[in-house]
Amino acid sequence: MAEMVVVETNKTVDIIDLCHRYKDNGDVTQKTLNNVSLSLEAGEVVSLIGPNGAGKTTLLKCLAGLLTPKTGQILYDGCADILSDPIRRARMIAYLPQFQTVYWPVLARDLVALGRLPHGESFHARHIDDAKIYEAMERCGADAYAEKSVLSLSGGEQAMILMARLLATDADVLLVDEPFTSLDPERQLKLSALLQEEAQKGKLVVTIVHDLTLAARLSDRLVLMSEGKVEALGSPEEVLSEKNLSSVFNVDAEFGRTDKGPYIIPSSKVIGEEKNVAG
Repeated sequence: MAEMVVVETNKTVDIIDLCHRYKDNGDVTQKTLNNVSLSLEAGEVVSLIGPNGAGKTTLLKCLAGLLTPKTGQILYDGCADILSDPIRRARMIAYLPQFQTVYWPVLARDLVALGRLPHGESFHARHIDDAKIYEAMERCGADAYAEKSVLSLSGGEQAMILMARLLATDADVLLVDEPFTSLDPERQLKLSALLQEEAQKGKLVVTIVHDLTLAARLSDRLVLMSEGKVEALGSPEEVLSEKNLSSVFNVDAEFGRTDKGPYIIPSSKVIGEEKNVAG
């Protein structure tokens, strides 16, 4: 593997008192983000965790500029205008949504090449494009099927092609929504290493993870969300406490550690009234 190169990137992302509401048939529903404030820094992997409907994907979409919050601000390096400038936003922020399906028989390499579009260069003519595309596919273990139709690939193989497209953007901020869902254990480990490498190169990686053991081993910090609010923020050891798992996830869990890192195994449901989460 080539020597790790630390590049000059966007340094901070500040989320200040963010609120968002969805509308249902014209009626405003309850808040899906409620006064969320966070400070994120380049060079770290931050994972959003929490029950279904906690507001994690909504927050990620706001960070990507795909949703406009009702109130509050998102500042990239102290600037509020990044999200309103499509060209700067596309070059600085790369977003991989939770559910991605490819419906046309495009070659895998050409799909990855779409990641170079924000840089305004053609797919095939420029050397820098070819280098970035090949590097991204190789890192994702997807170079072997570069010339295959994406429709001929398995779900896990398609997921790694889409991850290669994300990496090909060479963006400062990588927003990744539940990237491990369709991956086998080997590819989960590979993807974890890739995301950590991107952070080591000076990029900010924000991801959503439901597997708590995976989140603990992958992340520098965790953001625990529930009902549109941040319930806890800190290191995995600080956030993944018995109290937090019981109050937010409504489960008891077994905790342990090996030489590979911590593990958290939900063992039983907490007896009592379930939380009604929305968003």
